[in-house]
Amino acid sequence: ILLQLLLLLPGQVLNNSLILENESLETEYLKNVIENAVKERSANTLILRKRQANFECPLKDFNIEGMPVLRLNETTTVPIKLVYNCEVIAVVCISELADSNLLTVLAQDLDRMRETRIIIWLQSAPTNVMDCLNVIRDYSRKYNFVNVMVLHSPSLLQKSIVAYRLQPFPDPKMVRISDILSTPMFPDFWRNFRNKTAMTVPNIYPPASYKIQDRKSGMLKLSGHMDMLLLEFAKKHNINLRLPRPLKELENIRKAKITELISTNKVDLTMAGDVYKSLAGFLVVMLAVYLIVSVATTLLEAISCRILGRRYRFSYGNLFVNLNAFGWVLGLPRDLQRHRRSRSLHQVIMVMSIFSLIVVCFFNANLSTFLTKRPEINAIKTFEDLKASGLKVIYDDTFYGFALKNVEARISESQVVYMPNSVRARMLLALNSSNAYHTFDTLWEAIRKYQKYYSDVVLCQPAGLQIMEALPYHVMLPPNSIYLQALDDYIHRVRDVGIQRHWITASINNLIAYKTRSQEYSQPTPLSCDNLKWVWYLLGVCYTGSIFVFIGELCVNRWQRRRQPRLPFVV
Repeated sequence: ILLQLLLLLPGQVLNNSLILENESLETEYLKNVIENAVKERSANTLILRKRQANFECPLKDFNIEGMPVLRLNETTTVPIKLVYNCEVIAVVCISELADSNLLTVLAQDLDRMRETRIIIWLQSAPTNVMDCLNVIRDYSRKYNFVNVMVLHSPSLLQKSIVAYRLQPFPDPKMVRISDILSTPMFPDFWRNFRNKTAMTVPNIYPPASYKIQDRKSGMLKLSGHMDMLLLEFAKKHNINLRLPRPLKELENIRKAKITELISTNKVDLTMAGDVYKSLAGFLVVMLAVYLIVSVATTLLEAISCRILGRRYRFSYGNLFVNLNAFGWVLGLPRDLQRHRRSRSLHQVIMVMSIFSLIVVCFFNANLSTFLTKRPEINAIKTFEDLKASGLKVIYDDTFYGFALKNVEARISESQVVYMPNSVRARMLLALNSSNAYHTFDTLWEAIRKYQKYYSDVVLCQPAGLQIMEALPYHVMLPPNSIYLQALDDYIHRVRDVGIQRHWITASINNLIAYKTRSQEYSQPTPLSCDNLKWVWYLLGVCYTGSIFVFIGELCVNRWQRRRQPRLPFVV
């Protein structure tokens, strides 16, 4: 027996040394893979997960410099998003098919972090490789893992390591990589979904999403700005969008139903006064023009006196009390004979006269618009006024809980009425003024332009009835969706370049062009003298100003005559 032990001892030592050497080579290889992955995209933490009874895993003592390692087994779960909230790289050691349950535990760790890079160290016999790869592929499809790499080491006595990478789209499959260290570790697969089919349901809520009929083909199509965003996103990322039923059969689907479809993974994506405010702005323009013309005329007069060799007396009062500039701005006729010797000044006066004509035409155009456009009469300005009026407030029925928390405390509970969104939208576009409506800014912008298009102001938006602001639009996705990273990146880029605002404007214009009012209104009544009462006040102010200008001219002329020296009379 002793002789046999002595004969076996050298071989046993040799095998142990080979195992230790191969373990160091494998850990060095894995370290190089992780370092290259960190160079592509930084990571702060390394998660190392293996089965508690797996004593043959060579990664039990694996460490990498400058990166903390979180060692876990199949009995422990850590919500990485909540606890660490940082980029991580996960390494899973699998020696047999039963170890694949570690991927289920890893999915719980990576909740809402499915874009995390996962490296699976597969240590199995060559005959079981395909079975293990198929199981890993199935788990990746089930839990929406996208960045998965498999490093297969047949045994500790073999030095060769074979690398596989998950090709997630359109259908997950494992692809062998010849030289993993010379290629990108984890390419951005989410930039091209390779014509993957995604189920979608439109959330009809104009102007975010609504149906119109194409003029050329006569087919129904979606034309809301959220529809445009998702359609362009699908086109950009090579995604094939499909509806569960034809568009004409899809009426307004309740938000609760859409939420149910999303939670059960049956759906992948969801497409979930004005012209003339007041005279204040125009008066500011007139004042600015008056000051500019006053400075220009004073400067030109000084230059003319310098050229002709005359003495010029500068006075700051001429900059603020300049009758010529005041007359030009008001479009009053001026006596130009006093400056008949100055040709350059004549040219300037001609240009100023043309400018005065443009200013007067601009004022007349705004005045005509103000007289022909019905004003917005805000009889209800606060929640107290709304409660006292007893007016019914129409809410989308999906905002039931929101209305209970934010509105019913300010108005009577009997005033709040819940209706389907499609019914409420038809009432709004019909300009039904018998009720009050809860709307968002984009929908109100569409209603405002709709009223402007028909020259009929029926609905208004009092500033005192604003509940909250800056609520973002959102796209509903299933938990841990594979489209999350791509859609998030696309939405940020679209908003950065301003395309989102362009889509909102286009959707509002399309909505106005294709919707017609379903309610008849009485014929517009002509304007009466009472409507023009303020015009007489304005004309009175203007004529009073012109009288003061005329009196000022007479006073200045008389003052200048008194200052002129009297020449002696010579016979």
